[in-house]
Amino acid sequence: KEKCNLIITYRVEKEKAEEIGSKCEKLGSKVMVIKLDVTDDKNIKTALAKMKNIDILINNAGTAITNPFHKATTGDIETQLRINVEGLFKLTHACLKKDISMVINNLQTQYHDTKCNHKGWKLIQHK
Repeated sequence: KEKCNLIITYRVEKEKAEEIGSKCEKLGSKVMVIKLDVTDDKNIKTALAKMKNIDILINNAGTAITNPFHKATTGDIETQLRINVEGLFKLTHACLKKDISMVINNLQTQYHDTKCNHKGWKLIQHK
């Protein structure tokens, strides 16, 4: 088991991020918890400025339309695309400028109206 320096980000649920951080600290890791909106370029830049180096990025930000898709609003769809696609691209792009070793993208698509849930994991080795 290797001890890591971790940066745990959250957008809304600060308490959960801090709880996970505390568990990691008990295992010997050094942890920093940062609020991050992956759709906001300035927020990404500010958060990354706090990070000396990044060994592994785990892209796990995501949202889903919880109503049946045919009842979704244009705003629901735009929010989902901004967070799940644009945010993933922007954060990964910004991190690649910091000589990152590995990116893990947790891709999740949910179809609530068909009662189907598909999760996909994609691992990309940068170096």
